[in-house]
Amino acid sequence: MFLLSQAQMAKNGKTSPRPRNNVVYQDGCFFIVDFLRFSVPQTTLCSLCPGEEFVRLTITMAATGPAHSTAADSTSASIAPSAVVAKPCHNCRRRRLRCDRSLPSCQKCIKKGEKCLGYGKLLVWNRGVASRGKMMGKSFHVPDQAAASTAASGNQELCLPRKYRFVPSNMPDGEAEAEAEAEASGDEGETSVSINPCLVDPLFQDLDRASRFYISHFTDQMCRDLITYDVPRHNPYRGIVPLIRDHALLLHVIVANSAIHISNVISKGSGLLNGVPGQYPQHDALMAKQKTLQLLNQAMNDIDAVDPEVVLTAILLSINYELVSSGKDDWKVHVEGAQKLIDYFGLSKRSDLSSAMSALRDHVVSDCLIYYILGSTFSARQPNMGSMTSRYPFLDVLPLLERAEANSYMSCPAFLLQIMLSASHLSNLDVITGFEEEQAGYLMERARTFNIDAWAASVQGISSHNDFESRVHVASAHKSAVCLYIHQAVPSANLMDDDNRKRIVEDIIGHLSFILPGNLLLKGTSWPTFIAGAESRDPAQRAWIVARLNDLWEMLPWGYVHTAIEMLKAVWAMEDTAAETTGGWLKKLKGLGNDWIVV
Repeated sequence: MFLLSQAQMAKNGKTSPRPRNNVVYQDGCFFIVDFLRFSVPQTTLCSLCPGEEFVRLTITMAATGPAHSTAADSTSASIAPSAVVAKPCHNCRRRRLRCDRSLPSCQKCIKKGEKCLGYGKLLVWNRGVASRGKMMGKSFHVPDQAAASTAASGNQELCLPRKYRFVPSNMPDGEAEAEAEAEASGDEGETSVSINPCLVDPLFQDLDRASRFYISHFTDQMCRDLITYDVPRHNPYRGIVPLIRDHALLLHVIVANSAIHISNVISKGSGLLNGVPGQYPQHDALMAKQKTLQLLNQAMNDIDAVDPEVVLTAILLSINYELVSSGKDDWKVHVEGAQKLIDYFGLSKRSDLSSAMSALRDHVVSDCLIYYILGSTFSARQPNMGSMTSRYPFLDVLPLLERAEANSYMSCPAFLLQIMLSASHLSNLDVITGFEEEQAGYLMERARTFNIDAWAASVQGISSHNDFESRVHVASAHKSAVCLYIHQAVPSANLMDDDNRKRIVEDIIGHLSFILPGNLLLKGTSWPTFIAGAESRDPAQRAWIVARLNDLWEMLPWGYVHTAIEMLKAVWAMEDTAAETTGGWLKKLKGLGNDWIVV
């Protein structure tokens, strides 16, 4: 609307405005108001100021009321307070109040401080993509505030739909279509189109949905299992994921690990992954494992042309796959291959890597060697480890184990691991002489004099958590278990009597009882738990051991836990039915001919 200002009136010699009968003066401006029937707004010349124009405000009145109205701003509410309409405003109509029907806004709404919605048609969002057609009633998925804040914070974690129906890539077409039809014809009354609000990382954009799901599970779940504490920027296994773009070997072995882990989660009845068909993850795991073995075979045939750290990482994850699956037999082949690779490239002594890759290398090499040590304690035959089968095995890699022991999920001192390895060599000898018995006594003395408190204090300077008491209990349980193992490795040395063995079993159970379910250090207690269970003849202690391993299974659904229970039942059956206990349970367990591993 054109406004006639006081400056323009002064130019024409008008000092005091005097409005005509159809001119309204307000705030130094003139408004012409006409009430005409069936007319339209028009522009006219101001008779007071020749050559100036202003807008004639016209309110068109129909027979039953105004057909439409035009107003400039809130000042127009005082232009024609007597004008009314036939219907109440939208505010009063919804609240079922008596409306004064004044124009251009309801005075009742203005007095309440509310914005009057007026009398005409409202533009209402119909909560859908379209008001008609195939897209009618469908809407976009709106992320919650937590998800939006995570995306805005720049977090680089894999962004997947929050509500995800898993359909593996290898599902037959007919079954996939049936799954889609079942979802489309579900009981939900409202169909929605879920659109992922986050951008897809270029690392994953060429992968199918199933592969993204498995990689996300590996990042969120399995990386936590491979170390004691999952601290941001201090979990080297998360650094494996960015390497999958350039190394298909790592991609397939990660998918295999995640798929078999998901299968175990489903088998224990967890509600973590509702809606995932149990048979499909296991099938995907076998397919990815087969592809991994093919790529590993190609890499080992052209060993000088491959990245040794990448191949060793793939071998370690292949060992983990066997541990998650069952912990029987197949792990040994991968352990032997890992040691050959470590010896060939000298990976235990290399220092030409970046800090991130160096941390990953240290943990990968350390875990491979730990798997060898723990596997050699119960397996029927010693793995062929090349240069490590010397008179003093494992001495050259002890510093490497010490660098990685602070966050290793075994939570076992590297010094005790060295003693454990030497004792396992003695247990595999067919003939025991006085020299071997003397060696066993020397190992027993070294284990008994090991200072647990000093070790726990040294680890506190490296670890990110203040867990001194828990570290002491776990290391003490390992120390006592190593002493029992040395006795079983060379029973002819008579290093312990029956009463001493019973006291040590009680000591192990006493220390383990301080590590409650939910404590992350529980992940490193399976080996001493198994040793105590194999030595025990008390039914109450045996029941406690089985319950303890079941608690570990709830935290760590890896198949080797069930294998440990199976091994214990086999040992108990042999010990309870044997007339004499000569030879010890360790010789009998190895005599079964199976390659067991308890980690």
